[in-house]
Amino acid sequence: MSQKLTIVIAVPGLPFNGETFNQQSLGGSESAGYYLARALAKLKHSVTVFCNTENMVSCEDVDYIPLQNFRAWVEYTPHDVCIVQRAPDMLQGYNQAKLTILWCHDLAMKRNEGLYRGVSWNYDKVAVLSEFMRDQYKQVYGFADSQLFLTRNGVDLEAVAAARADFEAQPGIARNPLSMFFAARPERGLDVMLAEVMPRILQQEPNAKLFISRYHNPVDNLADFYAHCKAMAAGMPNNVVELGSLTKAALYGAYHAAGQYVYPMPSRLVPDFDEISCISVMEAQACGLPVVTSARGALSETLSPEAGRLIAEPVHTAAYADAFAEACLRYMRDPVARRRASAAGLARAAALGWDGVAKQWSEIMEVEIRARSADLSTLANHFWRRSDIYAAKECLRR
Repeated sequence: MSQKLTIVIAVPGLPFNGETFNQQSLGGSESAGYYLARALAKLKHSVTVFCNTENMVSCEDVDYIPLQNFRAWVEYTPHDVCIVQRAPDMLQGYNQAKLTILWCHDLAMKRNEGLYRGVSWNYDKVAVLSEFMRDQYKQVYGFADSQLFLTRNGVDLEAVAAARADFEAQPGIARNPLSMFFAARPERGLDVMLAEVMPRILQQEPNAKLFISRYHNPVDNLADFYAHCKAMAAGMPNNVVELGSLTKAALYGAYHAAGQYVYPMPSRLVPDFDEISCISVMEAQACGLPVVTSARGALSETLSPEAGRLIAEPVHTAAYADAFAEACLRYMRDPVARRRASAAGLARAAALGWDGVAKQWSEIMEVEIRARSADLSTLANHFWRRSDIYAAKECLRR
Protein backbone atom coordinates (compact mmCIF):
# COMPACT_ATOMS: atom_id res chain seq x y z
CA MET A 1 0.00 0.00 0.00
CA SER A 2 1.70 3.18 -1.17
CA GLN A 3 -1.00 5.84 -1.09
CA LYS A 4 -1.84 7.43 2.27
CA LEU A 5 -5.45 8.52 2.31
CA THR A 6 -7.59 11.00 4.19
CA ILE A 7 -10.52 8.88 5.39
CA VAL A 8 -13.76 9.89 7.10
CA ILE A 9 -15.99 7.27 8.78
CA ALA A 10 -19.48 8.06 10.05
CA VAL A 11 -20.61 5.69 12.83
CA PRO A 12 -24.14 6.55 13.97
CA GLY A 13 -25.40 4.52 16.92
CA LEU A 14 -24.40 4.08 20.54
CA PRO A 15 -22.21 6.81 22.10
CA PHE A 16 -18.45 6.10 22.18
CA ASN A 17 -15.05 7.45 21.27
CA GLY A 18 -11.50 6.15 21.41
CA GLU A 19 -11.20 6.85 25.13
CA THR A 20 -14.51 5.30 26.16
CA PHE A 21 -14.48 2.18 23.99
CA ASN A 22 -12.80 -0.05 26.57
CA GLN A 23 -14.97 1.29 29.40
CA GLN A 24 -18.39 0.19 28.15
CA SER A 25 -20.23 -2.41 26.11
CA LEU A 26 -21.04 -1.67 22.47
CA GLY A 27 -22.85 -3.33 19.60
CA GLY A 28 -21.15 -4.97 16.66
CA SER A 29 -21.41 -2.06 14.23
CA GLU A 30 -19.95 0.49 16.67
CA SER A 31 -17.16 -1.98 17.51
CA ALA A 32 -16.49 -2.48 13.81
CA GLY A 33 -16.26 1.27 13.24
CA TYR A 34 -13.80 1.68 16.09
CA TYR A 35 -11.60 -1.26 15.07
CA LEU A 36 -11.50 -0.48 11.36
CA ALA A 37 -10.59 3.15 12.06
CA ARG A 38 -7.79 2.10 14.39
CA ALA A 39 -6.46 -0.50 11.94
CA LEU A 40 -6.52 1.98 9.03
CA ALA A 41 -4.62 4.50 11.17
CA LYS A 42 -1.96 1.85 11.82
CA LEU A 43 -1.45 1.80 8.04
CA LYS A 44 -0.65 5.53 8.30
CA HIS A 45 -3.91 6.79 6.83
CA SER A 46 -5.39 9.96 8.28
CA VAL A 47 -8.65 8.78 9.87
CA THR A 48 -11.50 10.82 11.33
CA VAL A 49 -14.55 9.16 12.92
CA PHE A 50 -17.83 11.06 13.31
CA CYS A 51 -19.77 9.39 16.10
CA ASN A 52 -22.01 10.10 19.06
CA THR A 53 -19.35 11.64 21.27
CA GLU A 54 -19.89 14.83 23.23
CA ASN A 55 -16.45 16.29 22.55
CA MET A 56 -13.68 15.92 20.02
CA VAL A 57 -11.17 13.28 21.15
CA SER A 58 -7.89 12.12 19.59
CA CYS A 59 -6.83 8.58 20.46
CA GLU A 60 -4.37 6.18 18.80
CA ASP A 61 -3.98 8.44 15.75
CA VAL A 62 -7.76 8.64 15.16
CA ASP A 63 -9.84 11.80 15.67
CA TYR A 64 -13.37 11.32 17.03
CA ILE A 65 -15.73 14.22 16.29
CA PRO A 66 -19.40 14.71 17.29
CA LEU A 67 -21.69 13.26 14.64
CA GLN A 68 -23.63 16.48 14.13
CA ASN A 69 -20.54 17.99 12.49
CA PHE A 70 -20.38 15.31 9.77
CA ARG A 71 -22.49 17.03 7.11
CA ALA A 72 -20.67 20.36 7.20
CA TRP A 73 -17.25 18.65 7.30
CA VAL A 74 -17.72 16.37 4.29
CA GLU A 75 -19.46 19.07 2.27
CA TYR A 76 -16.70 21.67 2.58
CA THR A 77 -13.51 19.69 3.28
CA PRO A 78 -11.77 17.83 0.43
CA HIS A 79 -10.90 14.25 1.43
CA ASP A 80 -10.13 10.96 -0.26
CA VAL A 81 -12.68 8.52 1.16
CA CYS A 82 -16.02 8.94 2.88
CA ILE A 83 -17.40 5.81 4.60
CA VAL A 84 -20.94 5.93 6.00
CA GLN A 85 -22.08 3.09 8.20
CA ARG A 86 -25.68 1.80 8.11
CA ALA A 87 -27.43 5.13 7.39
CA PRO A 88 -27.97 5.96 3.68
CA ASP A 89 -29.84 9.14 4.65
CA MET A 90 -26.51 10.61 5.78
CA LEU A 91 -25.55 10.73 2.09
CA GLN A 92 -28.38 12.96 0.95
CA GLY A 93 -26.09 15.95 0.46
CA TYR A 94 -22.99 16.65 -1.59
CA ASN A 95 -19.62 15.58 -0.25
CA GLN A 96 -16.05 16.31 -1.33
CA ALA A 97 -14.76 12.73 -1.27
CA LYS A 98 -13.06 11.10 -4.24
CA LEU A 99 -14.64 7.78 -3.20
CA THR A 100 -17.76 7.17 -1.08
CA ILE A 101 -18.60 3.78 0.45
CA LEU A 102 -21.85 2.83 2.15
CA TRP A 103 -20.86 0.26 4.80
CA CYS A 104 -23.91 -1.91 5.50
CA HIS A 105 -24.51 -3.94 8.67
CA ASP A 106 -28.18 -4.86 8.37
CA LEU A 107 -30.42 -7.16 6.39
CA ALA A 108 -31.77 -5.64 3.18
CA MET A 109 -35.43 -4.73 3.65
CA LYS A 110 -37.74 -4.04 0.71
CA ARG A 111 -39.26 -1.12 2.61
CA ASN A 112 -35.84 0.60 2.54
CA GLU A 113 -35.25 0.20 -1.19
CA GLY A 114 -36.31 3.77 -1.95
CA LEU A 115 -33.88 5.15 0.62
CA TYR A 116 -30.93 3.23 -0.84
CA ARG A 117 -31.81 4.08 -4.42
CA GLY A 118 -32.57 7.70 -3.58
CA VAL A 119 -28.96 8.41 -2.59
CA SER A 120 -27.28 6.03 -5.03
CA TRP A 121 -25.88 9.02 -6.94
CA ASN A 122 -23.73 9.78 -3.89
CA TYR A 123 -21.99 6.48 -3.16
CA ASP A 124 -19.60 4.48 -5.32
CA LYS A 125 -19.51 1.15 -3.49
CA VAL A 126 -21.70 -0.75 -1.04
CA ALA A 127 -19.68 -2.79 1.48
CA VAL A 128 -21.32 -6.07 2.59
CA LEU A 129 -20.06 -8.56 5.15
CA SER A 130 -20.72 -12.04 3.75
CA GLU A 131 -21.69 -13.88 0.60
CA PHE A 132 -25.15 -14.36 2.09
CA MET A 133 -25.46 -10.61 2.58
CA ARG A 134 -24.18 -9.89 -0.93
CA ASP A 135 -26.76 -12.20 -2.48
CA GLN A 136 -29.51 -10.75 -0.32
CA TYR A 137 -28.67 -7.17 -1.30
CA LYS A 138 -28.64 -8.15 -4.97
CA GLN A 139 -32.02 -9.82 -4.65
CA VAL A 140 -33.79 -7.18 -2.53
CA TYR A 141 -32.23 -3.95 -3.81
CA GLY A 142 -31.18 -5.05 -7.29
CA PHE A 143 -27.50 -4.14 -6.85
CA ALA A 144 -25.06 -5.31 -9.50
CA ASP A 145 -21.90 -7.20 -8.56
CA SER A 146 -19.85 -4.17 -9.62
CA GLN A 147 -21.57 -2.02 -6.98
CA LEU A 148 -20.87 -4.39 -4.09
CA PHE A 149 -17.66 -4.72 -2.10
CA LEU A 150 -17.42 -8.01 -0.19
CA THR A 151 -15.54 -7.53 3.07
CA ARG A 152 -15.91 -8.99 6.58
CA ASN A 153 -16.00 -8.18 10.26
CA GLY A 154 -13.08 -8.97 12.55
CA VAL A 155 -11.89 -9.78 16.05
CA ASP A 156 -9.52 -7.94 18.38
CA LEU A 157 -6.98 -10.77 18.54
CA GLU A 158 -4.67 -8.81 20.85
CA ALA A 159 -7.44 -8.40 23.43
CA VAL A 160 -8.32 -12.08 23.11
CA ALA A 161 -4.68 -13.08 23.66
CA ALA A 162 -4.47 -10.86 26.74
CA ALA A 163 -7.65 -12.41 28.17
CA ARG A 164 -6.30 -15.88 27.50
CA ALA A 165 -3.01 -15.07 29.25
CA ASP A 166 -4.84 -13.63 32.27
CA PHE A 167 -7.06 -16.71 32.48
CA GLU A 168 -4.20 -19.17 32.18
CA ALA A 169 -2.22 -17.28 34.83
CA GLN A 170 -4.84 -18.07 37.47
CA PRO A 171 -3.79 -21.22 39.36
CA GLY A 172 -6.31 -24.03 39.49
CA ILE A 173 -8.72 -22.36 37.04
CA ALA A 174 -10.13 -24.28 34.09
CA ARG A 175 -13.06 -24.07 31.70
CA ASN A 176 -16.35 -25.36 33.04
CA PRO A 177 -17.66 -27.79 30.39
CA LEU A 178 -21.19 -27.51 31.82
CA SER A 179 -21.36 -23.74 31.24
CA MET A 180 -22.87 -22.04 28.20
CA PHE A 181 -22.70 -18.41 27.10
CA PHE A 182 -25.30 -16.27 25.29
CA ALA A 183 -24.14 -12.74 24.42
CA ALA A 184 -26.57 -11.54 21.76
CA ARG A 185 -29.52 -9.19 22.05
CA PRO A 186 -32.43 -10.97 23.82
CA GLU A 187 -34.65 -10.54 20.76
CA ARG A 188 -32.24 -12.71 18.77
CA GLY A 189 -33.07 -15.97 20.50
CA LEU A 190 -32.82 -15.73 24.28
CA ASP A 191 -36.49 -16.69 24.58
CA VAL A 192 -35.84 -19.89 22.61
CA MET A 193 -32.84 -20.73 24.78
CA LEU A 194 -34.67 -20.21 28.07
CA ALA A 195 -38.06 -21.65 27.20
CA GLU A 196 -37.21 -24.50 24.85
CA VAL A 197 -33.54 -25.51 25.04
CA MET A 198 -32.64 -25.09 28.72
CA PRO A 199 -35.42 -27.35 30.06
CA ARG A 200 -34.25 -30.14 27.76
CA ILE A 201 -30.63 -29.72 28.88
CA LEU A 202 -31.49 -29.59 32.57
CA GLN A 203 -33.41 -32.83 32.33
CA GLN A 204 -30.11 -34.57 31.64
CA GLU A 205 -27.56 -32.17 33.17
CA PRO A 206 -29.10 -30.49 36.24
CA ASN A 207 -25.82 -28.65 36.95
CA ALA A 208 -25.62 -26.97 33.55
CA LYS A 209 -25.35 -23.18 33.66
CA LEU A 210 -26.22 -20.46 31.17
CA PHE A 211 -24.38 -17.13 31.40
CA ILE A 212 -26.06 -14.16 29.73
CA SER A 213 -24.49 -10.86 28.72
CA ARG A 214 -25.56 -8.12 26.30
CA TYR A 215 -24.64 -4.57 25.41
CA HIS A 216 -26.94 -1.96 26.92
CA ASN A 217 -29.30 -0.63 24.26
CA PRO A 218 -32.87 -1.53 25.27
CA VAL A 219 -35.71 -1.03 22.80
CA ASP A 220 -38.69 0.58 24.54
CA ASN A 221 -41.37 -1.33 22.66
CA LEU A 222 -39.73 -4.63 23.63
CA ALA A 223 -40.01 -4.00 27.38
CA ASP A 224 -42.61 -6.76 27.82
CA PHE A 225 -40.42 -9.23 25.92
CA TYR A 226 -37.38 -8.34 28.04
CA ALA A 227 -39.46 -8.77 31.19
CA HIS A 228 -40.64 -12.17 29.97
CA CYS A 229 -37.05 -13.33 29.40
CA LYS A 230 -36.01 -11.96 32.78
CA ALA A 231 -38.84 -13.86 34.48
CA MET A 232 -37.85 -17.10 32.75
CA ALA A 233 -34.23 -16.63 33.85
CA ALA A 234 -35.33 -15.90 37.42
CA GLY A 235 -37.26 -19.18 37.39
CA MET A 236 -33.93 -21.04 37.04
CA PRO A 237 -31.86 -19.28 39.74
CA ASN A 238 -29.32 -22.09 40.08
CA ASN A 239 -28.78 -22.46 36.35
CA VAL A 240 -29.00 -19.00 34.76
CA VAL A 241 -26.58 -16.18 35.60
CA GLU A 242 -27.09 -12.67 34.19
CA LEU A 243 -23.78 -10.80 33.91
CA GLY A 244 -25.16 -7.56 32.47
CA SER A 245 -23.12 -5.44 30.07
CA LEU A 246 -19.42 -6.30 29.84
CA THR A 247 -16.46 -4.58 28.24
CA LYS A 248 -14.60 -6.53 25.58
CA ALA A 249 -11.86 -7.48 28.04
CA ALA A 250 -14.35 -8.73 30.63
CA LEU A 251 -16.38 -10.55 27.97
CA TYR A 252 -13.33 -12.34 26.59
CA GLY A 253 -12.28 -13.29 30.12
CA ALA A 254 -15.71 -14.80 30.76
CA TYR A 255 -15.58 -16.66 27.44
CA HIS A 256 -12.35 -18.36 28.47
CA ALA A 257 -14.04 -19.75 31.56
CA ALA A 258 -17.07 -21.09 29.65
CA GLY A 259 -17.61 -24.37 27.88
CA GLN A 260 -19.52 -23.31 24.75
CA TYR A 261 -21.34 -20.45 23.01
CA VAL A 262 -25.05 -20.94 22.32
CA TYR A 263 -27.11 -18.94 19.84
CA PRO A 264 -30.52 -20.46 19.00
CA MET A 265 -31.59 -17.71 16.64
CA PRO A 266 -34.02 -16.36 15.56
CA SER A 267 -36.33 -15.43 18.38
CA ARG A 268 -40.00 -16.29 18.11
CA LEU A 269 -40.50 -12.54 18.37
CA VAL A 270 -38.58 -11.84 15.12
CA PRO A 271 -38.76 -15.11 13.18
CA ASP A 272 -37.49 -13.65 9.89
CA PHE A 273 -34.22 -12.31 11.30
CA ASP A 274 -30.98 -13.70 9.86
CA GLU A 275 -27.36 -12.91 10.66
CA ILE A 276 -25.40 -11.19 7.92
CA SER A 277 -22.08 -11.92 9.70
CA CYS A 278 -22.11 -12.28 13.54
CA ILE A 279 -19.10 -10.87 15.37
CA SER A 280 -20.10 -12.78 18.52
CA VAL A 281 -19.55 -16.13 16.77
CA MET A 282 -16.18 -14.87 15.51
CA GLU A 283 -15.21 -13.85 19.06
CA ALA A 284 -16.39 -17.16 20.51
CA GLN A 285 -14.15 -19.06 18.10
CA ALA A 286 -11.22 -16.79 18.92
CA CYS A 287 -11.73 -17.63 22.60
CA GLY A 288 -11.80 -21.37 21.88
CA LEU A 289 -15.53 -21.88 22.50
CA PRO A 290 -17.43 -24.53 20.54
CA VAL A 291 -20.50 -22.87 19.02
CA VAL A 292 -24.03 -24.24 18.71
CA THR A 293 -26.29 -22.15 16.48
CA SER A 294 -28.72 -22.27 13.57
CA ALA A 295 -27.91 -23.18 9.97
CA ARG A 296 -29.28 -19.86 8.73
CA GLY A 297 -28.08 -16.69 7.09
CA ALA A 298 -24.33 -16.13 7.09
CA LEU A 299 -23.63 -18.33 10.10
CA SER A 300 -22.41 -21.20 7.91
CA GLU A 301 -19.77 -18.80 6.54
CA THR A 302 -18.78 -17.33 9.90
CA LEU A 303 -18.51 -20.60 11.80
CA SER A 304 -15.78 -23.02 10.80
CA PRO A 305 -17.39 -26.38 9.90
CA GLU A 306 -15.50 -28.20 12.66
CA ALA A 307 -15.82 -25.45 15.27
CA GLY A 308 -19.35 -26.23 16.36
CA ARG A 309 -22.74 -27.43 15.26
CA LEU A 310 -25.18 -25.75 12.90
CA ILE A 311 -28.70 -26.94 13.66
CA ALA A 312 -30.51 -27.51 10.37
CA GLU A 313 -33.93 -28.54 11.69
CA PRO A 314 -36.73 -25.98 11.17
CA VAL A 315 -36.54 -23.36 13.92
CA HIS A 316 -39.25 -23.10 16.56
CA THR A 317 -40.05 -26.79 16.37
CA ALA A 318 -39.57 -29.58 18.91
CA ALA A 319 -37.09 -31.20 16.52
CA TYR A 320 -34.96 -28.03 16.52
CA ALA A 321 -34.96 -27.74 20.33
CA ASP A 322 -34.13 -31.44 20.67
CA ALA A 323 -31.22 -31.20 18.23
CA PHE A 324 -29.92 -28.00 19.82
CA ALA A 325 -29.98 -29.47 23.34
CA GLU A 326 -28.36 -32.67 22.10
CA ALA A 327 -25.50 -30.70 20.53
CA CYS A 328 -24.96 -28.73 23.75
CA LEU A 329 -24.95 -31.89 25.82
CA ARG A 330 -22.39 -33.49 23.54
CA TYR A 331 -19.93 -30.65 24.08
CA MET A 332 -20.54 -30.87 27.83
CA ARG A 333 -19.87 -34.61 27.97
CA ASP A 334 -17.38 -35.34 25.20
CA PRO A 335 -13.98 -33.76 25.87
CA VAL A 336 -12.60 -34.98 22.54
CA ALA A 337 -15.37 -33.25 20.58
CA ARG A 338 -14.96 -30.15 22.72
CA ARG A 339 -11.21 -29.96 22.12
CA ARG A 340 -11.61 -30.59 18.39
CA ALA A 341 -14.18 -27.82 18.03
CA SER A 342 -12.07 -25.45 20.13
CA ALA A 343 -8.99 -26.07 17.99
CA ALA A 344 -10.94 -25.53 14.77
CA GLY A 345 -12.35 -22.26 16.06
CA LEU A 346 -8.94 -21.00 17.10
CA ALA A 347 -7.54 -21.88 13.67
CA ARG A 348 -10.35 -20.00 11.92
CA ALA A 349 -10.07 -16.97 14.18
CA ALA A 350 -6.33 -16.62 13.57
CA ALA A 351 -7.22 -15.17 10.16
CA LEU A 352 -9.98 -12.86 11.45
CA GLY A 353 -7.98 -9.93 12.84
CA TRP A 354 -8.92 -6.36 11.94
CA ASP A 355 -5.49 -5.68 10.38
CA GLY A 356 -6.45 -7.94 7.47
CA VAL A 357 -9.73 -6.07 7.01
CA ALA A 358 -7.91 -2.72 6.96
CA LYS A 359 -5.43 -4.00 4.38
CA GLN A 360 -8.29 -5.14 2.15
CA TRP A 361 -10.06 -1.79 2.48
CA SER A 362 -6.82 0.08 1.74
CA GLU A 363 -6.27 -1.89 -1.43
CA ILE A 364 -9.82 -1.48 -2.74
CA MET A 365 -9.83 2.24 -1.93
CA GLU A 366 -6.57 2.87 -3.75
CA VAL A 367 -7.68 0.85 -6.79
CA GLU A 368 -11.04 2.61 -6.99
CA ILE A 369 -9.59 6.11 -6.60
CA ARG A 370 -6.91 5.49 -9.22
CA ALA A 371 -9.47 4.05 -11.65
CA ARG A 372 -11.73 7.07 -11.23
CA SER A 373 -8.88 9.55 -11.59
CA ALA A 374 -7.06 7.95 -14.53
CA ASP A 375 -9.96 8.08 -16.98
CA LEU A 376 -11.24 11.61 -17.58
CA SER A 377 -14.70 10.49 -18.72
CA THR A 378 -15.08 8.41 -15.55
CA LEU A 379 -13.85 11.34 -13.48
CA ALA A 380 -16.30 13.66 -15.23
CA ASN A 381 -19.14 11.28 -14.48
CA HIS A 382 -18.04 11.20 -10.82
CA PHE A 383 -18.21 15.01 -10.62
CA TRP A 384 -21.50 15.11 -12.53
CA ARG A 385 -23.17 12.68 -10.12
CA ARG A 386 -22.16 14.95 -7.27
CA SER A 387 -23.43 18.08 -9.04
CA ASP A 388 -19.93 19.53 -9.44
CA ILE A 389 -20.73 20.69 -12.97
CA TYR A 390 -17.72 22.98 -13.38
CA ALA A 391 -15.24 20.19 -12.54
CA ALA A 392 -17.08 17.78 -14.85
CA LYS A 393 -16.83 20.25 -17.76
CA GLU A 394 -13.14 20.80 -17.13
CA CYS A 395 -12.51 17.05 -17.39
CA LEU A 396 -14.40 16.82 -20.65
CA ARG A 397 -12.46 19.75 -22.19
CA ARG A 398 -9.13 17.95 -21.84
